[in-house]
Parts: sequence; structure tokens; C-alpha cells
Amino acid sequence: TFQLNEKIRGLVQKLVGGKRFDQENVGVFKILNIRSGDIIKINDKTYGSEKRSLTLSLRSGSYIISMKRENYVDENRKYNLIAGKEIIVDLNTLIPLGEIEFSNIQSQDQVKIDNKPISKKTSRSSGVTYKGGILTVRLKKGEHKLNLSRKGYKDKSIKLQVDDGKRYNADMNKLVPLKGILNVKINVDSQLIITGGEYMKSSITKNVSDEIEIDLPIGSYTYLSQNIYYEQKSETFVIREDHRTYLKIELNPFPAALSLTLDSDSKTDGSWFRIMGLIQAEEDHFGIYLNGNLNTHHLGFKRTELSLDHGEYEFGVKHVSGKYKDHNGSVSLSPGKLTNVDITLELSEQFLKHSQWQSKMDKLILATTGSFLISYMSYSAYTEASSKKNEYEAKINDSSNPDMQDTYYEKTNSEIEKMKTASANALLFSLVGLGFSGWTYWTWTEHPERSDPINFSFNSSPVNHLWLTYKYDF
Repeated sequence: TFQLNEKIRGLVQKLVGGKRFDQENVGVFKILNIRSGDIIKINDKTYGSEKRSLTLSLRSGSYIISMKRENYVDENRKYNLIAGKEIIVDLNTLIPLGEIEFSNIQSQDQVKIDNKPISKKTSRSSGVTYKGGILTVRLKKGEHKLNLSRKGYKDKSIKLQVDDGKRYNADMNKLVPLKGILNVKINVDSQLIITGGEYMKSSITKNVSDEIEIDLPIGSYTYLSQNIYYEQKSETFVIREDHRTYLKIELNPFPAALSLTLDSDSKTDGSWFRIMGLIQAEEDHFGIYLNGNLNTHHLGFKRTELSLDHGEYEFGVKHVSGKYKDHNGSVSLSPGKLTNVDITLELSEQFLKHSQWQSKMDKLILATTGSFLISYMSYSAYTEASSKKNEYEAKINDSSNPDMQDTYYEKTNSEIEKMKTASANALLFSLVGLGFSGWTYWTWTEHPERSDPINFSFNSSPVNHLWLTYKYDF
């Protein structure tokens, strides 16, 4: 139960026709979450929306509350108000109208619903909101017709059954562009790159061998046709709706080109440490001869480029120090064509003997160094043991520790044994090191003869291109 103040009591008396009654016959309606523009009607009396909530004390009995809110479903609810009780009515429980979301809207796009154009300006009264390229429209339940238009695209019509509280989506980017047909004929295999378009930008890359047809959205385009052996070509063209555009592309060839690959499958018994390889380091330096004349020289195993005329060539490859056997061959170069030549080089007998000598020297150097290192470590151990022996002998003669005399005596004998072992090892490995030193010197005097390096010089180089790639595997 609750008490009514005099002001509410007077209001209630007016509502019931001025008749007096006891507060025990009164109940309360509490209406929450009222928005501006909401219309609330209780039986035949309408209440405004100036406040966010209403509290009404009414005589007990049956009431019909009608609620209206923009872009929401109207609702009538019947309540039986009991004396001394409170009924809460929340307007946030109203069901929104069906909602259609038009995504990816552009400035010139047109949307019609039931043949009525929809403005892209937010208007709550009409149930339209627009934000970030998304147009949202609320509609009453039932069937609606949507018409979507965008310049350069086919119009689209959709029939949609809208239900209350449901959300639907229409993506403007799914409209089909207006297209034409491009017919391309190219005289050689090439890569074709097409970019452009008026309403829908397109970028296409295709490998074309002869003739091809491509569907493209209408607009102006630029093509680039390229082949590494031909001069590239670029022009503009226009695609019109339901029309066929023809392009005939003629590429002009570059001068002749030759791809020459040098390889070697010969193996050497090289040392795993390669000490002599570091001491006697040499670079792979090649001379390229064409028709008996030195054309260029090349450092290392990598691609180089030469200028040549097309025609018949006798070519040769020489290594600067004779590491590989000389190679001679012939090739015919055609204008604008790439000719591949693979050459397997063989290691020379001279180099193989030199490589075996280097391997032997590596092992001897390691053996000599290791022997002297062990001898030095043994000498260090001898010195350390001698120092400790002297220390323990001094403590044996010290009468202040009579209980430790036997311990120091044993340690002295142990260090004497270590000295004997260390001195023997030092002497042994010194002799071994001297022996390996002599062997190393003797082997050094047997150094195999190597041919004098070739002094490569340059010749003139005119027009076409020769690509050379060198690789090796030892």
C-alpha cells in the first residue's frame, strides 16, 4: 500500500469524474524510457513526451495503453491495474521496423524503394540514416521493391519481404558493370597489361600467345605489351557497351641474344680446412673469345652482357690460370631470338695436381701446429706441477703443522709424477712437431708448376646482346 499526497489525490479525482474514493482503490503505472516524439495514450487520454518517464496513479481497473514511436511498430497493450500495485511499462521493448542496409554507397548512386527516391541525408522522421558509405532505411512490414542504380553498371531490381525487427543488406558493389569485348591479336608471345576504366577501375595482366578476347567494363584504357626480346608497345583504346574493340599489336624484335651457361661437374679432393686455399687464394677469371679474338674478360661466376651482331660465331672460353681446360664451340644467332648454350668445363690436370698438393699441405700444417701446441701445453703443465711441488716441500719443513706432514708429502710425490709425465709429453711432441716441420718443408719444395696468368685485353663491341652465366660445383 502507499499514501497519496493531496495533489495526486485531486488529479485522480478529476480522472474519475470528480468522485471521491479511497486511496486503497488506486494503482500506479510507471512508464519508462520515453523519447522525444513518443506518443502514449491510456484509454482515451494522450500523454506527451516532455519527460523521460511518467508515474500515473489511477483507479484500479482495465486499461489499454497505446504506444507510438518513429520507426518502431505501434503497440497496444491491455493491463489490469490492481489497487496498491505498480505496473512498469518500458518503451524500449518496442519492436523496431524492418531495416535495410545499403552498403558501399557512392556519391552518384541512386536508391529507390517502391519507386520513391531515397535521399542520402539522415532523417529520423523518414527512417533514413547515412554514415560512412552505409545507407540505412527502416520500412514497415510487407513486400517492397528496391531499385539500385550506379553509372556504368546495370540497374538492379529486388523484391523484398520485410519483417519487423529484421535486418537486410544490399551491397552496391555487387552491381554488374556494363561491359564490352576486347579482341587482341599479337604477333609474338608477350605479357599484356591493361589498366583503366571509367566507372570501374580494372587492372589485368595476361600472357598472350596469339589471339585473346577479354570482357571489360566500359571506359578508356591503356595497354602495355612487352616481351624481353622485343620492344614494348603502349597505346590507349576505348571500350563501349555491347561493342567489340579490336587491337592488332605488332612488336619489333631486339637484336640477337645468346644465353651461355658454364658449369663444371668435376670434383677435387680438397682439404676440409683449406689453409692453402686461403694462403693462395685466386679468383675465377675468364676470357671470352669470339671468332678467334678476345671479346671481353669476366670476373667470377655471374652473368655478364656483351654487344654482338647476329650471325655465325666461333667462341672460346679460357680461365686466367688454366684452372679449367679451354673450351671451343660454335653458335648461330638470329635477330630477336634467344639462343641457349650449356657448356660443361673440365678441371685441368695441372689444377688437379695443385689441389692435391694443397690438401696435403693443409694436413701437414695442421699436424705440425697441433704437435707444437701439445708440446707447449705439456710444458705449461710441467711448470705448474713444479711450482706446486716447491710449495708442498716448503710446508713439509714447516713445524707448525705436524698433522699435515704426511698429506703434504703425498701431494709432493703426486706433483713429481705429473712433472715426469708432462716433460715426457713435451719432449715427444716437440720431436713429432720437428718431424712434421721437415716433412712440410719438403712438401713445399715439391710445389706443382702452374702456367702463367693470361693477360686479358678488350676488343670493341658493337650492337646485339650476349648473356653469360657461369656456375661451378667443386
